[in-house]
Amino acid sequence: MIAKIRNYIQRAFEDVPKTKKSTELQEELISNLVEKFNDQLRLGKTEEEAYQTVIAGIGDLSELTEGLRERHVLSAITPADRKRSAMLTAIAVGL
Repeated sequence: MIAKIRNYIQRAFEDVPKTKKSTELQEELISNLVEKFNDQLRLGKTEEEAYQTVIAGIGDLSELTEGLRERHVLSAITPADRKRSAMLTAIAVGL
């Protein structure tokens, strides 16, 4: 079932750019869900019941993944941005 939890989160993050932040967030989510899954097992639930409870508890991840996609798009530096930055730096140094 732990592999099933990992697969669920990996599918949710499929279209999110593979950045350090998104990878760390994904691993943290998996870790927390596995911990909650084990807690549910200790409470006497079956593996399937524990899995369903854990997955239902995280709710909709689309808002989170959308935010990561937008942040990546917004932070992308284009060649034109680099050229402008270099020119402004050269002017500042010249002054």
